Amino acid sequence: MVDVNEYFKNASRLKYRYETVKGDISTEDLWQLPVPLTDNCKSEITLDIIAKTINKQIKAETEESFVSTKNKNVQLLETKLEIVKEVIRYKIAEANKKREEESQENLKSRVRAAMFNKQNQELESMSIEELTKLLN
Repeated sequence: MVDVNEYFKNASRLKYRYETVKGDISTEDLWQLPVPLTDNCKSEITLDIIAKTINKQIKAETEESFVSTKNKNVQLLETKLEIVKEVIRYKIAEANKKREEESQENLKSRVRAAMFNKQNQELESMSIEELTKLLN
């Protein structure tokens, strides 16, 4: 298995560019692109679209051979695809983590509200004399 960090080092050192409908972008620009986690993503440029484009290029350049080795362009495209896939994996994990944190925060908020309501119920069930004692 190849070290992903090595891919990123080469990508920045060799200034990899990725084709999009709006022109080439750098490896650093990949981090700004959305991962379409739903079908209603309206962006013209997504990480998924870039990965599919690179994958099509690999298939177009790969002719099955039992003798020759991969050409350099296919190796470069495969490296670029691995970089895009790593950015996708990271962004999906980040989104899942954020969703989990929001869910936990929502639960905590609901628990606080329930505790507040219980405390109010206890106070409302007290007599005037008991409430007066609490104030003094």
